[in-house]
Amino acid sequence: MAIVLKYVSEGEDYFNNFLIDKLRKHEGKVCYITLNQTCVTLKKILTENKVDVKDFCFIDGLTKLSKEPDNNAQCRFVLPYEINEIEKYTLECIKSGCNLIIFDSLSNLTRYQQYIPAGADIMTNSINFLNNELDKNKGEAIFICKLSDKNNLLIEETIKIFKICNYGKGNTSCEI
Repeated sequence: MAIVLKYVSEGEDYFNNFLIDKLRKHEGKVCYITLNQTCVTLKKILTENKVDVKDFCFIDGLTKLSKEPDNNAQCRFVLPYEINEIEKYTLECIKSGCNLIIFDSLSNLTRYQQYIPAGADIMTNSINFLNNELDKNKGEAIFICKLSDKNNLLIEETIKIFKICNYGKGNTSCEI
């Protein structure tokens, strides 16, 4: 099982240049945790890009900031700093057979450090727990992070659990 932290450079179109291709080729269920776009918008964009979303479960960390939506079979709504809720819904997806998790993006969590303080290993513990569950499905997880947030304390404390890959601007090197 691979757990990857994908750094992206400012201005890099990682969504169209990396994620769309990855999702088109993926066989199996996908759990897409989005802190960048609403579930509705993301489903529309993916469908327009010929990604079949019928086997997706979405965890939307944006919509609930502005309204109280109802969860549905394909989309769960959380506040972006509700790590326990994100973990709970991700675990549901994994137990339903999900073998790919996309977390878009860790950088967005840095805005909520009053709720997710660095030094408490909240994210590290959550990622490790989900990683152990995802291992049972022989799955993989890709966590997106802006390169400019690499030295943020919340990001730094999670780095030890990732196989780190940098794909920006022609660089395809990986470290373990």
